[in-house]
Amino acid sequence: VVLFLAYLGSSDVVLLGSVLAALVPLFVVWMVVWLIDRWEPEPRILLIGAVFWGGGIAVGGALLTGFLREFLLPGALPAWWGPFVEAPVGEEIWKGLGLVVIYAVARSDLNGPTDGLVYGALLGAGFAVTENILYFSSMWQEAGVGGFVAQYFIRGIALPLLHPMCVSLTGIGMGIGARRGGWGSALGGFAIGLIPAMGLHALWNVGSSLVQESAGILGLIGFFALVMVPIFIAWVVASFLLRRQDAKIIVERLSEYAAVGWCSQAAVRVLSAMRGRSSARAWARRSGKR
Repeated sequence: VVLFLAYLGSSDVVLLGSVLAALVPLFVVWMVVWLIDRWEPEPRILLIGAVFWGGGIAVGGALLTGFLREFLLPGALPAWWGPFVEAPVGEEIWKGLGLVVIYAVARSDLNGPTDGLVYGALLGAGFAVTENILYFSSMWQEAGVGGFVAQYFIRGIALPLLHPMCVSLTGIGMGIGARRGGWGSALGGFAIGLIPAMGLHALWNVGSSLVQESAGILGLIGFFALVMVPIFIAWVVASFLLRRQDAKIIVERLSEYAAVGWCSQAAVRVLSAMRGRSSARAWARRSGKR
């Protein structure tokens, strides 16, 4: 539907260029997620499903929310309501609901904060792709290549980092809840995780709008470099710290098994290090399912 809408307002070349431009950030996010996910690889179908939920259901839900608000309250709300309130709240809820669906269909594959971070990042990346196709094609058609290039910096570099980070915060909260208990705990973690996700989204929307109005594109670049880049670096560091925590848990629990002879100390060493886990998976593939 989004591709059709984008095509109606543009041309073949514009649409193809917009799609390709939107897929580049998705590839970058996917590679970062792949590095994090190598510790305990999630099922491929769930990872792809997360991208399509973010790019399909979540975008559709956010658009529907906007249409309903416009239909029920035409012109009643100020202009800042949409980007400053409706987008951070509505979009994060719609994107985050993908985590609830994954937990419902594959609870054993969302049982910790690292799992939630991985799925959340891909949900956000999918959302960014579809949203960017619409923005890129319309801006290219209206303002030419120069307008597209300017829009690409804002939406092709900044927002593809923003959306994955926001939803991954929701996913970390839900993953912590899922590790501690069942549905009640998981949904509680989901609700708590939405708070920083919405806050980060609102920070970018409000800050970028105010800075761009007062200082133009150079001010926006400065805001991105001084605020969003450090947040992204902190997000990457936090993701690897979560993976280290997973390794610590494995060492603690499997050492108890090794102490009573249920597994060997060598197995503990193999399964608690990235290189050992990769070697073990390679050995398992060579040995066959049986």
